[in-house]
Amino acid sequence: MELSLNIFVSLDGVMQGPGGADEDTSGGFDRGGWLVPHADEDMGRIVESWFEKADTILLGRTMYQAMYPYWSTVTDPANAVATALNTLPKYVVSTSLTDGDH
Repeated sequence: MELSLNIFVSLDGVMQGPGGADEDTSGGFDRGGWLVPHADEDMGRIVESWFEKADTILLGRTMYQAMYPYWSTVTDPANAVATALNTLPKYVVSTSLTDGDH
């Protein structure tokens, strides 16, 4: 069994998904979107490869709730990320989430 941890973290310790400035403003966080200017096609291929290799997905509650509205609407089989998220088993680590959408 192998566990692969794939995260986006800045050199000063900010860990956040590759979304925009308003992705997660909880706790007054105002530095969202830091990764966007650095994203390119190579990064896209790297992220897709993470999902192509996966057989199960482990998410935290915040990431699950942020990503579900995206992946649940994408039906293009060429989208490796959405395909994995729509078909693979998912486990969500949470002490507050009582019911998952998918």
